[in-house]
Parts: sequence; C-alpha cells; structure tokens
Amino acid sequence: MRRCPHFTRTQLSQLQFSSFKTPFALSTENKSSNIFLSSSFPPPLSSWQSRPRRSWKSAGSGPPIAGLAIGSLISGIIGNKLGRINTFRVSSYISIVGIIIQSTSISSYWQLTVGRIVNSLSLGIIANTVPAYLAEVSPLFIRGTLVNAYQFSIGVGAVLINTANWGMHSRTDQWAYRLVIMLQIVQPIFFIAGSFFIPESPRWLLGKSRQEEALSAMETLRSGTPRDQLEREVNLIAAAAEENKALFNDLLHRLSRLQL
Repeated sequence: MRRCPHFTRTQLSQLQFSSFKTPFALSTENKSSNIFLSSSFPPPLSSWQSRPRRSWKSAGSGPPIAGLAIGSLISGIIGNKLGRINTFRVSSYISIVGIIIQSTSISSYWQLTVGRIVNSLSLGIIANTVPAYLAEVSPLFIRGTLVNAYQFSIGVGAVLINTANWGMHSRTDQWAYRLVIMLQIVQPIFFIAGSFFIPESPRWLLGKSRQEEALSAMETLRSGTPRDQLEREVNLIAAAAEENKALFNDLLHRLSRLQL
C-alpha cells in the first residue's frame, strides 16, 4: 500500500481498530440464526422444558433481523446526537447486555431470543457508524482502503466464529453453543477500552460548532502536518458540511418539489 504522509503507524492502527468492531459478534449472530432455523435442532443442546416448536424457531430467527434493521435506522440519530465515539460505546454497552441475557438463558428459549434481539440492535447501530467514522477521519487517497477494511473484518469474523465452533464440535451439551455466545463479550469490552484512544470525528465536531476540538482531533489524526495546512482542511470540511446541510422540510419547498 502506498505510504501515507499524514498518518503515523500509530494513527493507522487506531483507524484499523475502528474497522474491526463487529466481525466476531456479527458472525456469531449469523451462526445463531442457522442454529435457530435448523429443522434438526437437537434436544441435548438445550435445557429447555420441551423441544422448540417450528413456530418458536421462526420467532427466534426473525425478530433479531428486525432488531438489526431498527438499529440501522436509529444509528444516524444517535450518531448525530452523541458523536461517533460515544455511539461506539453505547452500542458496545447494548451488546454486552444482549450477550449477558443470552448467556444466562439456561432454561428459557425466549430469554435467548430477547438477548439476540438486543445484540442485533447494537450491531445495526455500529454497522452504520463505523464506516461513517472511517470515511470522515481518513484522507481521500486511503479512504476506500480503510472503509473496505471494515468489510474485510467481517470475513475475519466468519473465520473466527467457524474456528470457535469447530473447537466445540465434540461437545454434545448446551455449552457447545453457549461458550461461543459468551466469547462475544470480549469484543465490546475491548472496543470500549480502545475508544478512549481514538479521536472524535472532526466533521461531527464542526457540525456542533466545536472548531477548536475539531482542530485538535485533526492534529491527532494528521500527526506532523503543519498547523496552517490543518486549519485549511478543517475550513474545507466545515464548508462542505455547511453546504450539505438540509432539513426534511426543505423537500417540501416549491423549488425542491419541481426538481423532484
């Protein structure tokens, strides 16, 4: 990859850290869906009072997808209100709650389902926030590489989750899947800790009229770059953000209706 003059190795590591937020959790969620949809969900894998009915499997696999969709829809609202970094933390806290609910569902099929819905909600939020953050903080000529690193991380997550499942293949009790679910908690905890070492998005800060903080974040992201150059970049970002500002009511304006 072409050497980036604006990023030190440390800063690139910070951005790559952001792109690897959800691979294991997302892949685990997909694996859980396969278990729920399986027509041969084996009784020994559960300690529920009775074998799950076919309707239970539909209820267990469908609502988490709705949770993912709802999380995606509200991610923009949360991100604009709290900022990108705080949104990372909020989604991680929600994920931890969902994982705990799933992991403690010893005798309740529906508790496991609720836990999956909560976890899917956090995944929907972060799946939209991470690419937005990477696009906002990276320079133009490596932006595509960093955003694609997020997609690559999902592939890494698929490898990790299949490796974890392979490690449990000899088990015939409920821990064959419960341990894999519990492994998810490592990632949100790691991400919460790491979020204190990456800067807020300068674009979001400028949108909140926090010019000095935006410049400080830019200095962290573009270590070694002259201050006057950083100020010009901040001004360009501010101008672009102002130009792109629009309200839903603007669509109802007469000129906008004619263009539509």
